[in-house]
Amino acid sequence: MNLAPNVSAIRQRHLAFALLLAISVIVFGTPLRTLAVLSWSEDRYSHLLLIPLVSTFLLYLERARIFSAPTDRRGAAFSLLLAAAAVYALSALTPLGAGNRLAVMILSAVLVWAGAFALCYGTSVLCAAAFPLGFLAFMIPLPENVLNWITHALQSASADTSAVLFRAIGMPSFRDGFRFNLPGVEIEIAKECSGIRSTFALVLVSVLAGYILLRSPYGRICLALAAIPIGIFKNAVRIVALSYLGVYVDRSYLDGKLHHQYGGLVFSSLSLMLVIPLIILLRRSEVHSKPPREGVGQMLPATEKIGS
Repeated sequence: MNLAPNVSAIRQRHLAFALLLAISVIVFGTPLRTLAVLSWSEDRYSHLLLIPLVSTFLLYLERARIFSAPTDRRGAAFSLLLAAAAVYALSALTPLGAGNRLAVMILSAVLVWAGAFALCYGTSVLCAAAFPLGFLAFMIPLPENVLNWITHALQSASADTSAVLFRAIGMPSFRDGFRFNLPGVEIEIAKECSGIRSTFALVLVSVLAGYILLRSPYGRICLALAAIPIGIFKNAVRIVALSYLGVYVDRSYLDGKLHHQYGGLVFSSLSLMLVIPLIILLRRSEVHSKPPREGVGQMLPATEKIGS
């Protein structure tokens, strides 16, 4: 009997949120355009534009659970909007570099979106949508100095792992920092070969897979953290494999299509071969644990409700 009023009420909330979202996009138009240009032009930031699409898809996929009980309790909304205003004021009043200012502005935008969401649907719906909304934090671009530090750390880790693999396969090598003297050739693990793009992608995929396939916070955290050493190992295998082919098969492998075009796809399969067994192991470790509340953090129950 009350189905029609409930549907009408939730549609009104959807329209209100869409209106607030449109206003926020206008207000943050300049930093959002800058973010889009950065994502298109810089490989290390290429994932940024995908984040809001993934969050939107998760909200849609779990809409039956998330929007099942909207309320008028909006305490969290005002806290988030106040935090967004404080961050926005920080970016306007504090002398920041261009990269740092963009990161702060996008953080402010994300807080505004979360606050608008809580304002329209209530605190309980905000809690139910914690992961899809929290995932938006990945669209905040890391400042250039932080990104350079991460790149250098991945370079160093890839070089260390590559040195171990060279010894393991019995390939003669002499290391000098990021350079390796191999039989008849010298290679360098440059910034472009740090694997930062593929490692970021693997971390994002692992976070999503943990949310969909695992139910314990411990398992999800373990899977997300494991993506980093797996990404480093995959990159080292790529470096060593291409070096071996370049030395003993054909020198063109060092600068050919396998290096620049197809290598990412070919060697990314190695990451999946390592991630999938880890997911299976973590799922098995949860078999005897207490089941979670229905629908929380699980995609399958929400999908079943959608189709009902």
